[in-house]
Amino acid sequence: LFSANDDNKTIIATNREVIKSGVYKSVVTWPVKKDKDYLDLENFLDRVGKHEVTSILIEGGSRLATSLLKKGLVDKMYLVVAPLVIGKGIESINDLGIKKVSDAIRFREFGFRKLGRDNLFCGYPEK
Repeated sequence: LFSANDDNKTIIATNREVIKSGVYKSVVTWPVKKDKDYLDLENFLDRVGKHEVTSILIEGGSRLATSLLKKGLVDKMYLVVAPLVIGKGIESINDLGIKKVSDAIRFREFGFRKLGRDNLFCGYPEK
């Protein structure tokens, strides 16, 4: 995945322990401070801004997605929806603490498009 990063445009931001393990030898790594057991997302985004980066792709699990949504740090969201029913499985987004539908995160300028057999949702959360 990271064998052709000669332009240094791929940056892995993670905690110091992961960086020290040497798992990401061929890419630029940025250590991110921890906030309790999680990465300090505001610290990371401040650093991104200081480097004048205007667009980032954040990939991670449900814990990261939930944290970003709870803190209002998502400007654009992509979500792949596959035509499968598996029952209880791995959540893509954990509990956001929303108790009423009226408090749900709503999207503006959203839509779906086909992506092979799947559907790709793209939308901009209302602030």
